[in-house]
Amino acid sequence: MDGQYLAVVAAKCDSCPGGAGDRMREALSASADGRPREALRVLKEVLREFPDLAHAHVCAAVALSALGDEEGAQDSYRRAASLEPGNFAAVCGMAKLRRDRDDYAGAAEYAAAALKEDPGHPHALCIMGDAAGESGRCEEALGYFKKAAAAEPGEAHHPALAASALMQLDRHEEALEYFRKAAAAAPGDAHMPLMAGIACGAMGRDEESIKEYAASIKLDPNIRAAHGNMGIALRNLGRYEEGMEAMRGAVRVDPGYAHGHSVLYIMLREAGMHEEADAHRKIAVKLDPRYAGDPGGVRLMGGAVSEPAPRKAGKPARAARSRRRWRGIFKRR
Repeated sequence: MDGQYLAVVAAKCDSCPGGAGDRMREALSASADGRPREALRVLKEVLREFPDLAHAHVCAAVALSALGDEEGAQDSYRRAASLEPGNFAAVCGMAKLRRDRDDYAGAAEYAAAALKEDPGHPHALCIMGDAAGESGRCEEALGYFKKAAAAEPGEAHHPALAASALMQLDRHEEALEYFRKAAAAAPGDAHMPLMAGIACGAMGRDEESIKEYAASIKLDPNIRAAHGNMGIALRNLGRYEEGMEAMRGAVRVDPGYAHGHSVLYIMLREAGMHEEADAHRKIAVKLDPRYAGDPGGVRLMGGAVSEPAPRKAGKPARAARSRRRWRGIFKRR
């Protein structure tokens, strides 16, 4: 459930008639807590009393979306928009629905309509940024995310997205600054120091990256990328024993991490630990046969063993910028 969008919807409840607003907030909380059927029961009661209340249909769309009923959610958003043309929450909801379907062109169309109603709204700005990034227009995406960050200075999500766009543009120092802003806004989020570590690593600042990965592991020891990237950074500094132990941590967290097993194979071979090395290579090949002819995953990962497998967290790909796939901070590979 998108907390940003829920905030948009919840804010509108205050202007609803009678006790409908309180009941709709109750329904929104139920949807957010994984109880969408309970939310729908509450909303059916509200709609019996107020059948033409546009915002009740928006809240119903939220519950239906949480149930995975995208068609039902779309119908409810359209009903809300027909009852109240220009309903901001309905337009934003349609934009979010399209984005969740990876229909970024449709998402941008609805988000642009939302921005006509409220030119500085951070939720709509972020959707526009995602759509621009997905089309490879990272500078444009960065502009939207920076505007969102300026609109909500204490929100961690926006600077993290700006940092992600900066990473795509190889502006790693600026990205690091934004990741640290995001970490300050969300001190319990282990992914922020992880991404700060990746930015440091991209600049060759391995000592600094190790500190960031350690901070990430302290917050959440179950993020494999923090262990794996720390292992690479330690190896880069010649701290081979520590590097192997960190990479072992990555495959303990995720035994199905093929690239981790493959990199660990290289490290163990370098240390002369051939039997253990061969065991990890066999696991890597079993998990992903492409590693059979590419020990260490050097060719598979574009020539850099520290790069992760597709859709896993890790160092950004070094392919030509025009061929990169957009990866926002919450689409880590």
